[in-house]
Amino acid sequence: MRRTVLALLAALLLVWVVLSLKDFWTFKQDVRDRESFGKIARATLNALQGLDEPQARVALLAADRQYNELRRNAENAAPGALLFQLRSAQGRVVYESEGGMPPDAAGDSRSGETEHRGIRYWVMEQEDARWRLVVWVPVMSDATAMALIGRDILGYLLLALPFVVLPMALAVWLGLRPLRSLTRQIARRPPDDLTPLQEPTGYVELAPLVEAANVLLERSRHQRELEQSFVQDAAHELKTPLAVVAAQAHVLAHARDEAQRQVAQQALEQGVQRASHQVNQLLMLAALEHATLKPPQAVDLVEMARETLIELEPLASGRGSTLALQSPDQMVESVDTEALRLALVNLVRNAIQHGADAGSVEVSLKRQGGRVNLEVADDGPGIPAHERLLVFDRFYRSGSSGSKGSGLGLAIVQRAAQRLNAQVSIADRPGGQGTVFMVTWPAAA
Repeated sequence: MRRTVLALLAALLLVWVVLSLKDFWTFKQDVRDRESFGKIARATLNALQGLDEPQARVALLAADRQYNELRRNAENAAPGALLFQLRSAQGRVVYESEGGMPPDAAGDSRSGETEHRGIRYWVMEQEDARWRLVVWVPVMSDATAMALIGRDILGYLLLALPFVVLPMALAVWLGLRPLRSLTRQIARRPPDDLTPLQEPTGYVELAPLVEAANVLLERSRHQRELEQSFVQDAAHELKTPLAVVAAQAHVLAHARDEAQRQVAQQALEQGVQRASHQVNQLLMLAALEHATLKPPQAVDLVEMARETLIELEPLASGRGSTLALQSPDQMVESVDTEALRLALVNLVRNAIQHGADAGSVEVSLKRQGGRVNLEVADDGPGIPAHERLLVFDRFYRSGSSGSKGSGLGLAIVQRAAQRLNAQVSIADRPGGQGTVFMVTWPAAA
C-alpha cells in the first residue's frame, strides 16, 4: 500500500514537472513573438480612431487604468505596471502614464528592451496616420515565470490528489485482501500439515503463488516421508547387529569354559564392528544429503585412488583379494573432493565385499571425450539387469550378494555422484565374470 501511494505521488510529481515545463515553453514562445502584447497595442490604437486629442487622452487614460487594474488582479502578472505614451502625427505628446516614462529603446523600438527604475520593459509600438502609440510592458524573468506556472499547476494537482490517491489506495487494499486471506490460511496450519493450499476462488493472479507453494509442500512432504522411511529402515537394520551384540555379551558373561568364551567374544566383536560400520555409513549418507555444496578443489585423482587402495588393503587381504590401479602417473581435476573420496571408498569396499574370494578388484582412471571416467571392476557373481537400478536404493541388498554389507554403500555412491554432477552406470565386466561400476563427469576446463 505504501509503495503504491508513493509511486502514485511520484507519478503526480512527474506530471507536475512535465506540465510546468510545457507551459513554460509556451510562455517563452509567446514572449519571443510578443503576440499578446502586440494585440494590446493594436486594440488600443484602433479604439482611438475618429477621436480628437482631448477625447483620445480620456480614452487612453481609461484604457491605462483598465489594463493595469486587470493586471493587478491577475495572479501571474510580472511586477510593475503597463506604461502608455500617445503622440500625434506632429510629435505632440497627447498622453503619458503617471510616474514618468522610460527612455526610448535604442534601435528598433518594436523589438527593443529598456530599463526604468530597476524594472526591465519590452517596448511595443503601433502607429497610423494620426497617432503613434508606445506601450512599455514589464519583463517577467524566467525564474518568476517558472515559479508562477509551477504554483498554478500545483494547485490543480493538489485538488485532484485525494480523488486519485483514495480510490487507488482502496483498490490496492481490496486487491490484497485475498493475499491476506491466504496468509491467515497458512498461519493457522499446524506444523505437520503439508497438504496442498486451497486457491482463493476468483483470484487468478494468486494461482502461480499457490501452485509454487504447493510444489514446495509436495517436496517437503516427500522429503519427510523419505526421512521417516530412512529412520525406520535404519532402526530396523541396526536392530539385528545390536541384538547379536546383546546376545553374545550375555553368552560371554555366562560362558563356562575358555573355548565358549572365545567364540562369544569373537561373535561380539563382529557384531560391534557391523553395527559401527552401519552407523558410519548412515552418517556418511546424512552428511552428503544435508551438507552444502563445496567449491571444487584441484586434486590429483591418481593420488586419491592410491590412498584409497592403501586404506582398504587390510579388508582386501582378509578375503585374499588383490587391488590394482590403472591410470596415468597424474590426473589433476577440480572436484568436490569429499564427495569423490566417499564414492571411491564405497565402490572399492563394495567390490571387495561382493567380489569372489581371492579375486581381484581393479580401479581405472582416464580422460575420454572431455569427461573423466572412474571405473571399479570386480570378479563377483555380477548384478542381474533387473536389479541394477534397485541397488542404489537405501538398504537394498542384491539377491546374488546374500546378506553382505549394510545396503547403504551404493546409495552413498549415488548421492556423491549427484554432488559431482556425475553419472553412475553398471555393466558386466568384459571378458569374464564380474561387475563394472562406471562414474563419469565433465572434465575441468
